[in-house]
Amino acid sequence: MKPLMLKLFRKIAFATCLISPSVFASNCLTVDNYVESEGVVCDAGKNMAITSAAEMLIPKDWKMRFLETEVQQQSVAWPKGKLWVDTLDLIGRTSNIGFLVDGNKKMVVALRPNDNIKPGAVVINSKIARTRQFLGLDELYARVDDTERARREEMARKSTTVIPHSKLNSKRINESRLSYVKVDDAVFVTQVVPGDMETKLREFFLSRWNYRLVVNKHGFYSNPRIKETMSLNGTTVVDDATTLQKLLNVDQEFSFLFNIYNGNKVVELNITCKVCGYE
Repeated sequence: MKPLMLKLFRKIAFATCLISPSVFASNCLTVDNYVESEGVVCDAGKNMAITSAAEMLIPKDWKMRFLETEVQQQSVAWPKGKLWVDTLDLIGRTSNIGFLVDGNKKMVVALRPNDNIKPGAVVINSKIARTRQFLGLDELYARVDDTERARREEMARKSTTVIPHSKLNSKRINESRLSYVKVDDAVFVTQVVPGDMETKLREFFLSRWNYRLVVNKHGFYSNPRIKETMSLNGTTVVDDATTLQKLLNVDQEFSFLFNIYNGNKVVELNITCKVCGYE
C-alpha cells in the first residue's frame, strides 16, 4: 500500500474509533440515561399506541405527557438502535407529532405541531448542542397540568362506587362523600374480583391508575387465580400495590413482588413458584 493511501486509511480508522463508542457502545434506556448520556432504544416498534410505547422510548425515570387526546391514541413505529432523542425526532417527523424534551423536568411533552414547535423533537434545559430556548414554557406546562388533572378526574369518576339512596346510612354517607372531594385527596374504594390473576390485576391497574401491568413468572407456566374479592382504598398506585403484595403473599404456593415505574406508568409483578422445584 502506498504511503499516502496508508496514511489516509489510518485517519479513517482513527475517526471511526472516535465515533463508534458514542453510538454502538451506548446503553439501552435506564434511569441513568439523561438527555446528555445518549442511551439507545433497543427494541423496534410497529403500530403501537404511543402511550404503551413510552416506556420503550424514554429513560426509565422520565415521564411522557400529552396535550391532545388524539395524540395519546395515535399508533407509531420506529427502528431499534438509534439514540432515544433521535428516535423521538424520527417518530415526530413521520407521525406529525411534536416532542418537547425537558432535561430539567425529565419530561417529554407530546403535542400537535404549532408555530412554536415543529414535527420532531425539540430539546430544552440540556447541555447538548441541539438545545434551544422555548417561548411560553410556563403556559405550556400549565396546559399539561390541566390535561393531566382532567384525565385523573375522569378516571376518578369511573372508579367511584355509587351507592343507592335507599341503602345509605350515616356511615355510608361519610364513605360516599370521599368520592366527591378534591381528586388529589380522594380515597376511592375499588375491588379486585376473583378470576385469572393477570387479567384481573391488569384491568384494575389500567382502569384505576392508568398503569400498564407487566407480569414475570419464575419457575412455572400456569396462570394463578385470585380466589377472593380484595378491596383496595390506597391514595396512590404504590399504596394499592403494597396492599396487594401483602394479601397475595398469604398464598403457600407462590410469592409476589411488585415494582412501580412511575415515569413510565408501569406496574411490574414478579411471581415465583415456591413449590415447583425448578426455575
